[in-house]
Amino acid sequence: MDRKINPDSEKNITRVDKASSSSGGSTHGFQVRFMRGEHKYNKFFSDSKYGGLEGARARAREYRDLAEKHVPDVITVNKRLKQSPSNKRNKNNKSGVIGIHYQQKKYASGTITKYVVAVAAPVPLKQIKKSFRIGDRPLHEVIEEALHWRNEILEERIRKESVDKQAWRNALDELIAKGQRHLQHGERIRVFLCHSKGDKDFAKQLYGRLVALGCDPWLDEEKLLPGQIWEREIPLAIRNSHVFLVCLSADSINKRGFVQKEIRLALDVAERIPDVDIFIVPIKIEPCEIPEPLAKYQWLQAYSDGYEKLITSLAQQAKRLSLLPLIDYE
Repeated sequence: MDRKINPDSEKNITRVDKASSSSGGSTHGFQVRFMRGEHKYNKFFSDSKYGGLEGARARAREYRDLAEKHVPDVITVNKRLKQSPSNKRNKNNKSGVIGIHYQQKKYASGTITKYVVAVAAPVPLKQIKKSFRIGDRPLHEVIEEALHWRNEILEERIRKESVDKQAWRNALDELIAKGQRHLQHGERIRVFLCHSKGDKDFAKQLYGRLVALGCDPWLDEEKLLPGQIWEREIPLAIRNSHVFLVCLSADSINKRGFVQKEIRLALDVAERIPDVDIFIVPIKIEPCEIPEPLAKYQWLQAYSDGYEKLITSLAQQAKRLSLLPLIDYE
């Protein structure tokens, strides 16, 4: 029987819905889980503690996004060591030994010299090779010498990866032990991009600029995954953002639609954060009127002022919230 996957589960997050039983009460929430070899990293966010399913989901996602920056990548270790021509065969290699092939060089004098060539990867995606001249020696001796060199390279790689893996594991254990609050020191400033369909090209260009600055921008075309319910994901993204950028043009201010709804959501969030925060930033991408609800916020005229003032605002907000500083910005 195929195991059913809870539709509320996603990358590194498992939805847990356990009914009451004689041994205990019901359990509902989201389990953040990272697997690295034999090591597991888990943290549970219950619905009851975080205000329901959506609150627990938001906290689980936030923790996952913060923690995965400190979790080591999955390490694939090459275990093909201690090979010999008798027990390791490669049908695509005339030598019959993995990582070993033959080569010959013909000189101007007409002399032909034959070699055994060993290939090894001291680090992923990088190969080095070494040639061993056959001469008058028995072929099996030259192959064994080449294998010895190759095995030394691979064993050193495994040793280094093991040391690095342990260091990463210790660092992550320490971060998780200190709690989510301390993980925020490695967090990028999250910027929500609000725009109309007619201003999509401008929003995509601005998205690229923000990424280059070291921000974590949220743009529907880039962030929404197939199958996600956008009417649920967009409000969550607005509430989880540090800054809300709204692109204003004649197209966006004169149309009724989701842009107006996003602005209302952002205004609601702004009511619950300190006034000293720079949260809502209106950006005029062409001459137009500012909607009355946004009139109290200083706007940017991108078509004439450029982006220097916007970068200053983002840098100030990142510093105030103890987030990672923008790239190449003092």
